[in-house]
Amino acid sequence: MSVRNTKVTVFPSVTNSTSPTHTELVQVLARIKRGAAKEAIEQIRNGERQKGDGLLCVCYSGTFAKRNDDSLIRHSGVVALDFDHVEDVPALKKQLSEDEYIVAAWTSTSGNGVHALMQVENPAKHKEHYEEIINRYDVDPKCKNVSRFLWESYDPDIYVNFDAVPFPHMPKAEKIEADWRKVTKPLEMIRNAVPGTRHDTILRASKLMGGYVSGGSVEYDKARDLLRQEVRLLGMDDEQVQFLAVDDGMREGVGLPIREIKKIETTTEQRLGKIYYTVSDIAEEVDELYFNGIRKGYHIGFDAARDYYTVLMGTTTYIYGSPYSGKSLFWFEVLVGLSENYGLRHAIFSPETGDAKHVFAKLMAMSARRDFYDNYKNQMTEAEYKKAKAFVEKHFIVLDPSDKVFTPTDFLDCLDFIERDYNVKIHTATIDPWNELSHELDGDRQDLYLEKVLGKLRQNAQRNERHNCLITHVRDQQVKEEGGIRYFPRALPREIAGGQAWYRKGMNMISVWRPAKGLFDNENQRPFEENEVVVYLDKIKPEGIGKQGEIRLHYDVSRHRYYEKSGGDRIYSHLIPDEKLVQRTLTFEQEIVKPVPLIVHESREIDPDIF
Repeated sequence: MSVRNTKVTVFPSVTNSTSPTHTELVQVLARIKRGAAKEAIEQIRNGERQKGDGLLCVCYSGTFAKRNDDSLIRHSGVVALDFDHVEDVPALKKQLSEDEYIVAAWTSTSGNGVHALMQVENPAKHKEHYEEIINRYDVDPKCKNVSRFLWESYDPDIYVNFDAVPFPHMPKAEKIEADWRKVTKPLEMIRNAVPGTRHDTILRASKLMGGYVSGGSVEYDKARDLLRQEVRLLGMDDEQVQFLAVDDGMREGVGLPIREIKKIETTTEQRLGKIYYTVSDIAEEVDELYFNGIRKGYHIGFDAARDYYTVLMGTTTYIYGSPYSGKSLFWFEVLVGLSENYGLRHAIFSPETGDAKHVFAKLMAMSARRDFYDNYKNQMTEAEYKKAKAFVEKHFIVLDPSDKVFTPTDFLDCLDFIERDYNVKIHTATIDPWNELSHELDGDRQDLYLEKVLGKLRQNAQRNERHNCLITHVRDQQVKEEGGIRYFPRALPREIAGGQAWYRKGMNMISVWRPAKGLFDNENQRPFEENEVVVYLDKIKPEGIGKQGEIRLHYDVSRHRYYEKSGGDRIYSHLIPDEKLVQRTLTFEQEIVKPVPLIVHESREIDPDIF
């Protein structure tokens, strides 16, 4: 807020009584109530003095270097309203006092009008808000400029409400298509913030987002909603204070010069996040490790796999194998089981399975344990179809870029878009297969490129508490022959193109092998069965969530699901209770990311001697 001959810092929110700028607003309105300029104003009302003679003029909507719109330093969050030539001033004041958006209303300097302040939801859209205010009230249209001022007045019966609701309405305009590559930066700043730095990081991230709003990269409301969702996910005790920090930071960022926004973008801390620690910085995590030990991820539904492999959030799995080995089918089994047993949600890019409808059809067949198509007279009933469709709707999102160029970076960006557009939490993300993505080496050797991009995928998993899975083919595998049976041997990590980089960056590395019918199983001294699959756990990290080894499963063609044998019984995927499971079992509804209310109300105590 600016007063003639006096530069006053802006009050970021009229509901924030802890801010000095709120105090300044109280002081200005208190001058009106107490009559700091009572004598001069009474002379004006009696026609004995000109309106501008010796009075203060107040720019309520912001702080300005000069009094013009282009010199706005920071918006205050309120719009000044001027009602001229009012027939019944007390009646209009009463009407305004019943409006939830009005912060204050008082008799104008001349005595035959009313001045008022309205809090607005999006200060960056000052004029747009004013256009809607004109539709609501018969106000002076000339006052829509942000630098418009009101002369000081006198009214012992001034109405004041510091709990006013921000006015949300604006003319319908063409929706801004958000530049998600930019918008993600401030959100990642908050997501990566560590205890002790979070408040300052939230302020900086909100300033950056405000700059993007000002530059037209995202709508104000959408930006604020996204920032508050990230704050909410941190689970801070002072969440409401941090919401106010978001509002303060965004209002400041909207008015920052481009060079200041660039500084925030390019700082090392913003680029790398927190990368240095003492034990006290992460004391809770260290204590958890000491007192409770390593906790496993989610079990994949088979007793044989219990000690060997679990799906831990924040880690990655690489699956590889020879052609027609069932790599995708095995992983789809894992995903469907995680949804059935724990309610987890997945994003899948699987062009080898087909376009989106074919992927959904496969998942629905697995859920119903019946054919999707009527090829084998085992097609699911209409009731089973509806149930399977509802299950897949809840738990699976398919990425289908068709023939568009789709890079690993595009894939990761899409995961963020999915969570925001559908307002959901993605627990696992699958690329099937890796070679269907477009890989731009930009002069790097293949191994160096893989080190870089696989590292990025692992960091993404850690940062988002997500499990990222990559399915890939092996190269140059030679066909073997044994007893007249030709077959591909089980794939080894080094047989993946760029295998050394994969092994260095891989946390969980799994080889899936479907032995040829009749091939002899030396370990069990019997021929392999036609529907048998061997899953080799070649590398398992972090220590404690599983171990190296192998598991044997069988595929039921008619039910589209894997099972394990126990005696003569077939045991399909099921919930495996385990007190060392790292996550709680959550339903879909419990896990969904709830939208955060945009408006935060707090009751404020005003000095009774003033108002």
